[in-house]
Amino acid sequence: MSDESRSSGDDERQNHPLPLLVIFRPIETFRKLRRRPILVSLTYLLVAGLITSILGGLLAVFVGVSYLNPSNCGGSAQIFAHWLVFVWLNLEEWWSQLIMFALSNQVGYLILALLSATTLAWITSLASDSSFRELVAPTMSAICYGMTPGVLFGWIPNPVFLFGLMALVYQAVAFWIILELTKRRAAALMLVWLVLFGLLQDLAVFIFSFLVSV
Repeated sequence: MSDESRSSGDDERQNHPLPLLVIFRPIETFRKLRRRPILVSLTYLLVAGLITSILGGLLAVFVGVSYLNPSNCGGSAQIFAHWLVFVWLNLEEWWSQLIMFALSNQVGYLILALLSATTLAWITSLASDSSFRELVAPTMSAICYGMTPGVLFGWIPNPVFLFGLMALVYQAVAFWIILELTKRRAAALMLVWLVLFGLLQDLAVFIFSFLVSV
């Protein structure tokens, strides 16, 4: 293949939206995202997340899809949004339900990214020569760009938590590439975080349930 043809192919790929490049060319794309600033990674997450925040809200309000059922959604942000709108606040007007669902889902993404990045950067620093401060930005990139399947397709109801699992796999690949971990360490890190986050989520559910009952 000539240099001109190769350059043309690279230019064509660069013209595709970044979320699609992450989905279809994750390894190649993650290599180019190693030096992204924290704010850039968070901006990507929140802009891409609008897809599920809006479409998920429409399905919840007008079709009656319950994102309290984890198998219907791409992540915990939708569970939080559905619970806030339909259980705690118990909003009745469709427009207020739709707006609040989208806003709370976005807030959920932000909280999830900040909590995940700081926790995993700290855990990674314990087993590497890099400091916590050095690891925060690349860890945020791995989290935000790895969440792409969930934020793009999390609004689609499915019986097996498909897009949440896809996001977990993509995040493991992102940690392998962006933080240059071994495959085993990247997979182990995701498993550890899955357990820790599950415990934190159970604690949050208990606290919120208590607040509702008071």
